[in-house]
Amino acid sequence: MAYGFVTNFMLIFIWMLFVGGLAGSEFVNFLFLAVAKTTHVNDMNLNYYERELVVNLLLMAYDLGAFYALYACHVYAVTVNTDLLVHPPR
Repeated sequence: MAYGFVTNFMLIFIWMLFVGGLAGSEFVNFLFLAVAKTTHVNDMNLNYYERELVVNLLLMAYDLGAFYALYACHVYAVTVNTDLLVHPPR
């Protein structure tokens, strides 16, 4: 909207729901395979403690990845696009 590329808010809203649903479903599917003991081909055959470790490592990696992505965006905004902090696009 700031650059006039997509001006329909409802289209952006639906697109964000779609993308969030895709990201969330792959995240939940991996958590299910890591936690549940199934007869599925992709079952990891882990014991209880290994499954707990996998889930904890996955959640920590997810949080650290989100933190470093936000930190990199902040550093980029402060060092490269300093004018955008003072005069944001309308």
